[in-house]
Amino acid sequence: MFESLSKSITKLFGGSKSERDVKEVTPYVQKINDFFDGYKNLSNDELRNKTVEFRARIAEYIKTETDEIANLKTQAEAEDVDIDEQEKMFNEIDGIEKKVLKKIEEVLLELLPE
Repeated sequence: MFESLSKSITKLFGGSKSERDVKEVTPYVQKINDFFDGYKNLSNDELRNKTVEFRARIAEYIKTETDEIANLKTQAEAEDVDIDEQEKMFNEIDGIEKKVLKKIEEVLLELLPE
């Protein structure tokens, strides 16, 4: 009786944990296999260059925000800025940095199959 109840509950909630995990990663498997076919003939140096390429893609994806952060930091560190204005700028920088983290997550998910 307990076993049948357990199976019913499992089906009700979309399968077991492992089944849900497999369902979640399945879309990535084909993409990974497609990239594998292209990468298996690369030399070690060419594979290392892929890391450089990935870093460049990430940097390009967040360039606007990193430039904005650098600009705000420069403004905030100027001698003629009062403490309240500095506080506003640093709070804005914190918000932009959170946005950067979300964008990095997006681009890493995009790069994941590679």
